[in-house]
Amino acid sequence: MPALSALPATPTDTWTDEWTRFLFQSGAVVPAGNSNGSIVTYILDAYMKGYRNFDVEEAYQAIRKNETQATMLPWKRGPLTSLDRVYFEKGFFPALAAGQVETVPQVTGERRQAVSVTLET
Repeated sequence: MPALSALPATPTDTWTDEWTRFLFQSGAVVPAGNSNGSIVTYILDAYMKGYRNFDVEEAYQAIRKNETQATMLPWKRGPLTSLDRVYFEKGFFPALAAGQVETVPQVTGERRQAVSVTLET
């Protein structure tokens, strides 16, 4: 997403404002994907490059909600899980041992992806 900020200022400002409003008004977290922070990364990148044609406080509140109230599970949208709580308490997203059966029902067929989630967050 940060590559979009290479485009002229008007589209970047417009997209940043629209995505910020989407995050804030919908009460939703960013769209499910391998990287939960793609929109967050874009908003922060636009801000760091001087774009201010969006409500910065609204963006902050939306990002904070996304990072503290939404699961980090890949390809999943929803509330925190027991895995997320481990991350907040211990600083890493727990993996399964080889051959261990998944016990957290919210984990999809994409599995936990513990290393990538820990490194991305």
